[in-house]
Amino acid sequence: MSDEEIQRAEKIKTIKKSIDINNNTQTDCPKNSKDWELEMSRSIAEKVQKLKSKDEELLAVLNSTKKSGSTDKIKSNEEINNLINSIFDVKKPENSQTLKYTENKENTEDTETQEKSVVSEEDNSDIPTVQEYIAGDSDDSYDSGETELKKEMSIPKVTAPNLDNNKHSRKRKKRKSFKERFLGLFPQKGDSAIEKCRKIVYMISIITIVVCGSIVLDYYIDTTTTQNKYEDIMKIYDEPVAVLPTEPVQNKEEVKIDYHMMPNAETLYNMNNDVVGVINIPDTDVFYPVVKGRDNFEYLNKTVTGEEARAGSIFIDYRNIFDEVKNGVMQKNSDNIVIYGHEMATGKMFGSLKMYKENSYYYEQHPIIEFNSNYFCYKYKIFSIMIIDAEDKTDTRYEYWNALDFKDEKEFYDFVNEAKRRTIRLNDVDVKYGDPIITLSTCNEIFGKEREGRLVVMARRVRDGEDLLAGTQNSSSNQNVKWPSLYYEYNNTPRFREEEFVPYN
Repeated sequence: MSDEEIQRAEKIKTIKKSIDINNNTQTDCPKNSKDWELEMSRSIAEKVQKLKSKDEELLAVLNSTKKSGSTDKIKSNEEINNLINSIFDVKKPENSQTLKYTENKENTEDTETQEKSVVSEEDNSDIPTVQEYIAGDSDDSYDSGETELKKEMSIPKVTAPNLDNNKHSRKRKKRKSFKERFLGLFPQKGDSAIEKCRKIVYMISIITIVVCGSIVLDYYIDTTTTQNKYEDIMKIYDEPVAVLPTEPVQNKEEVKIDYHMMPNAETLYNMNNDVVGVINIPDTDVFYPVVKGRDNFEYLNKTVTGEEARAGSIFIDYRNIFDEVKNGVMQKNSDNIVIYGHEMATGKMFGSLKMYKENSYYYEQHPIIEFNSNYFCYKYKIFSIMIIDAEDKTDTRYEYWNALDFKDEKEFYDFVNEAKRRTIRLNDVDVKYGDPIITLSTCNEIFGKEREGRLVVMARRVRDGEDLLAGTQNSSSNQNVKWPSLYYEYNNTPRFREEEFVPYN
């Protein structure tokens, strides 16, 4: 035993000896009942006082035991219980009358108040005093008080958790297999109606996410694959060099010129005889071969190599003529060549054209379009960027896709001036009768997915000896745009003011 435990044991022994009540001591009986009552009161008062002092010592011992917190010191619980037994181990009176504590009521209340304050300081432990158990009306109350005190003052045993039992209980829990957990996602026979609904909604959500994710993933994979193939194709194009035609051969019927395709253009033409040229907007993603199909649907979802793909190809209107040679004779080109391409979400094909609408600086950085045929190289200046409603049936309808050739000067200027009215950016590029025009057309969702909105970029060919960038460097936002009628229905925009418009020519 440690020194502290030895000292505690000695204290308990001292308390036991001092509290031993000797009931065998004989005293002289008082001569009368009054003296007897006085003597008995004095004797009881002395014993109560002793019990009070020993009660305080006992509480001190208990508190020291409580504060120690050691498992080994809890063994002194047995000694404390023996001490309590010795405190109450007194002879019971022979007569049936029970001794009553007659001390002054105020002193009793003060004592109880002091005891309660001591107990509250020690973690509010409800430990009774000795006086509460020596007062009673019968022998039964005396014994019951002693037993109750033992119960309340005994220190509980601290037992460690049975880890072995927990271990076995965990082992007894059967883990569900993957198949059981998977089947649990579906409505079962014993499920409630709410649970079945929850599982059905959950499964629908999962299926929707998987399907949508697959569609998006397939879209980007298809677009990326197509773009990589186009990049590989265009590696062989490099810088085009025009080959001048040889001297014409004279005969009685017509003049025939021996035209030769540019070497890089001939490589693309041999890959697909529908190739009519290459379009390029420098420093953008637009750099593709251009084909011409038997109609305007053939190359919507087919690449230049003939493979099915969402991105399709860049193609001109099947009614257009662009540097076509037949039997040695160069055919007259269309006045307005319309070029179609998809607006891909990745910005490929004609997807980057939307930047002309969304960014004010984009036009001045990319005002030139290079559109080469298989025989010659051409450059064009952009003069109009506009939004068109292909389904428009009102007075704002503009069928740019059907204006491929112009009968006269008036028809030409009516066409280009209508394009100028609709441009969202103004510039100083002039347009004159006889200038070849190209029109780039792609889809746009400004009117929603169900409506056939179009983003259109129109340019005229750079003249011989003209400054390439002349008129393109002072662009500004147009504050008087002629929009389709549908646009005015959904936007609080003033109508086009004809009196403020300055036409070409």
